Parts: sequence; structure tokens; C-alpha cells
Amino acid sequence: MSRYLRFMILLIFPFLIHSQDDPLLRRPWISTAIEEEERSFNKVQSSLLSRPHFLVSKDRWGRSYKTMHDGKVEYLLDETYAQKFPDAKEPYLALAEAKTLMNNKHWIPAYHLLEGLLLCFRDKQNSFYSQSMEIEATKFKNEILSKNYDKKHILSIIADPYGCIKDENASIESKAFLYKLNIPSDWNYEYVRDPEAVSDINDTYSARYQRFYKILDENPNTSFEDQYILSEQGLNKIRKRKLIFFIGSLYQKQNVFNKNNFYKIWDFKRGLNNTTLREWKLKRKVLEPGYSMELQAIDERGKKISIIMREYYYWKRNRGIFISFSYPQEESDEMENTWKNIVSSIVVKE
Repeated sequence: MSRYLRFMILLIFPFLIHSQDDPLLRRPWISTAIEEEERSFNKVQSSLLSRPHFLVSKDRWGRSYKTMHDGKVEYLLDETYAQKFPDAKEPYLALAEAKTLMNNKHWIPAYHLLEGLLLCFRDKQNSFYSQSMEIEATKFKNEILSKNYDKKHILSIIADPYGCIKDENASIESKAFLYKLNIPSDWNYEYVRDPEAVSDINDTYSARYQRFYKILDENPNTSFEDQYILSEQGLNKIRKRKLIFFIGSLYQKQNVFNKNNFYKIWDFKRGLNNTTLREWKLKRKVLEPGYSMELQAIDERGKKISIIMREYYYWKRNRGIFISFSYPQEESDEMENTWKNIVSSIVVKE
């Protein structure tokens, strides 16, 4: 081989000549490097496999939801789940909840939730407002309407009024009857599935009513004597004390009601007439704001209890709103302040 040719081979393919002479060029380190790479890969794989695929957390109501590695959130429709108004401070959770409900074809709860979330978003001063989330909520709402075209009437009845939690208050709004008011955020909305259970539509008027409640004592204390009395009646426990808040709204199609007789329709629906008022010794008296009645009752233990019922009526141009609030008399001091705050918060659009 000529010296020139040997030089060119050395220049281009040096390992062909020196692979047997230079230990470094035999590359004994390759197998060691491969082993180290395999160990590192296995270590990473073990770490990934040992990590959970999602993290389960609780929201302010104690309901469970999953947060995935990619940040996506999914609610668990398990025994912890109950329908609640969206929290203005956590709109992303409400969106995730609505999506979970939609994926499981729970159209009415999802629609009602989205109406409340859009109410949260209408307050542009809210520091948690996001245009992209508002767009997504509107998209979800339109999707529900599209898939339930034949049930729009049912959706419009059951999903009204709706609400949004803002700090210690729940803002309640009705699109159908154009009112808005605030109630404490820890009151429970009584959800129904049957529109006939919360509405009355006929040739004379269209009415919608909604109840809220709060249980005052989850585990009421009972003495030995109380337990004995209950057992004699075949009962295990006394009924829990509750606050009951009621909203009734009405639009008349014929000239039947006015500001002087609007109360009669709600007396009728509550079973209040001259006979029951006399038997229960109920007397409506003016107590600003609104009216007050006191009901004397006997509980399961044979003890006399007093229930206060507060009422407020609004009537203008064939449209009326009635609210009532019932609570145990011993809660009067706190509840009277709550009642005044609710009445002062009422806004009715013309």
C-alpha cells in the first residue's frame, strides 16, 4: 500500500487501523454507559409508576373532585356529592363540575349550575373573572340546549332562579321574573326534578316558587326523659330545627290580583284560610319590613314551641314577588337582622 493511500485511510477511517492497537478506540465504555442509562430509565419509570395518576381533594362543601397530572379537574358523583351554587372565587371548579354532570347526562343540574356561573361572571369587578371561562360556560350551556331542544321549557322552569356564592352571601337571580336578592351562603337550595312541583301555569297567571332551608342543629340534644317520650311514640329522634326561606313569583295574564290582594294567592297555596288562621291562632301584623305571624306548635316531646313567620310582598304592573322566612322564636335576634338584609337587597327590574 502506498504511503499516500495509507495516509488517506488514516485520515478518514482511523479506527480501522488503530482499533486493535489503541485501547481507548476499542470503546469498552459503551457497555458501561448502556447499563447506566438502563438504570436511570428504570429509576424514572419506577418513580412515575409509584406516583398516583390523580389527586383527590375536597371543595368548600366537602364534595370530592380529582385533579389530574395535566391540571384537568373531574368531580366524583359519589356519596359526598350534592348540588350547590358555584363559588365566584373558584369558577374553574364549577366548570369542571358542569362538564362532569354533562358527561353523565345530568343536563338539568348542569344547566342550573352554568346559569349561576354566568351570573358570577356578569360581575366584571370579580377578580376571578376570566373571559375564556365565560366563553366556555356559554358554550356548555348552548350545548345542553342543543341536546335538549324538546325540553327547553322544563329547563327554563327548573333552572330559575339560580345563584352565585360571593363570600358570605349567595346572590339569587331570576331571569323569568326579573328579580335579584341576597341570602346567606350557607342556606340550602331545595332542588327538584319535576317542574310541576315548583310552578303553576294556567290561563290566569304563571307562578314559580322556590324553597331554601338551613338545619340549625344537626344532632339535637335529647335528655333521658325526652328519649323515653319519643320511644313511647315509636320515634327514634326529634325533628331537626330548620330555617325555611320561600320565594314566590307571579305574572298575571288576566286582571285578577293587585297590591291589596296579592297575598291571598300565597295564603291559598300554603293552606292558610279563615279556618286554619283561627285554629292555629295566627294573626298577621305589620312589622317593618313586611309582616309577621307567630305560630304555636307542639313538638314530638310535647313541648310548646314558637315559630316566627316573616313576610314581604312586592307588586307592580301585573308582576309580584313574595318572600317568607320561618324560624324558631329563640333565634329572633340574629334572624331579624338576616331578614332585614334580605329585604333591603331586593332589586326588581322594570
